Amino acid sequence: MKVWFALGFLNLAVCSGPSFAGHRSYSIDRVIAKYKDNSNRRSSLKVLKYFTFTARLIAHDKNIANRNKVSQLFEMLDQMKSAGITPNVISYNAAISVCEKAGDRDGALQLLLQMQQGGIRPDEISYNAAIAACEKAGDRDGALQLFENGVHHHIYRESLAHTPTLIDFHIPNWFTPQSVENLVQLGKVNPRHVPGIPSIIAVMILDEAHKKDQLVGKKIITGSHGDGLLTEAVKKYFNKKSYAYSLDTYGTFQVTKKFNLNPYAAPFTPRTDL
Repeated sequence: MKVWFALGFLNLAVCSGPSFAGHRSYSIDRVIAKYKDNSNRRSSLKVLKYFTFTARLIAHDKNIANRNKVSQLFEMLDQMKSAGITPNVISYNAAISVCEKAGDRDGALQLLLQMQQGGIRPDEISYNAAIAACEKAGDRDGALQLFENGVHHHIYRESLAHTPTLIDFHIPNWFTPQSVENLVQLGKVNPRHVPGIPSIIAVMILDEAHKKDQLVGKKIITGSHGDGLLTEAVKKYFNKKSYAYSLDTYGTFQVTKKFNLNPYAAPFTPRTDL
């Protein structure tokens, strides 16, 4: 493992130049060449690990908004496939996360499609990143469609814990038991403390409730105590002061009133950059 981390940093240093700041380029040629010399499952896993690590480097690249960064990632995926190495769900998730951070909706959706066509089942991490990519690109309809698609593929629950009086954002109310178990195994969820769902999805759900005029009278349980990220996201959702609400120390909102906006004023626009 230490060797591959060292190789990853060496690749970054060589391709970045001495300042680590210029227009970086990433390559997987040498690792694939070694795989071809020792074509076996163990060496293919090393290529996948190297790709995943490089994708994470790109995700932290200051120039990630540059379209070339995502293009380099797709080229690396094509090189792996040409060499007979099938990317796994971890590799794809890393790549979709890069698209999310770059705001590349099309790239994220293309990778999801590639996974399905290659017989690799996307998981909740794949969907969450792709939904976030749609949100950042301003495609809220696409994000909602992905969420519904996730329900169809048993990532999210069909019964969305959305009643006339309550929206409970604790993960078990929105994710299927299989998804929760997978998140626990991946170390994303502590089984002793059940967290809230990703804030980007919570905001999307609130937006749908707002459009249907279903927020007044709702108790919203964020699943985040104190100054949790999800609690802060819900607070930002109401940043236009179109609703009156109370908030207790356990991260529970009580929406009490919707203000009558001036008909000539701009309509309520929830925050989407959460």
